[in-house]
Amino acid sequence: MLPLLKDNDSGVRSRAAGALGQIGKAEPEVITALLPLLKDDNSLMRYSAAGALGQIGKDEPEVITTLLYLLKDDDSPVRYSAAEALGQIGKAEPDAIALIENWLEQHQDTEYVAHGINVLWNLVADAG
Repeated sequence: MLPLLKDNDSGVRSRAAGALGQIGKAEPEVITALLPLLKDDNSLMRYSAAGALGQIGKDEPEVITTLLYLLKDDDSPVRYSAAEALGQIGKAEPDAIALIENWLEQHQDTEYVAHGINVLWNLVADAG
């Protein structure tokens, strides 16, 4: 699957990312291959990569930081996918909550803080 993440066709790259998410193995090479796709020019690719990383559920700081950055994406499905991924990672790795809280503190005066609050709310509501 990993070589397909570099295919010229964005649809192939997107489906490969989705498949890797469904497989769910948090191997370092999988995470390393998916991370740059969170910054891809194609919004479908960012959406798929965020979803895959959420399914994998690994709370590496670079993954969480980049997903938090996507809460400010121009594309609303990408923002949704990033929020969902952060929620999934937070459920699997409670240490992720501290990074999300820190992001909220740094962005409390922006329009994007609502997305971070929604992520935290979903984590707290599901835990209760």
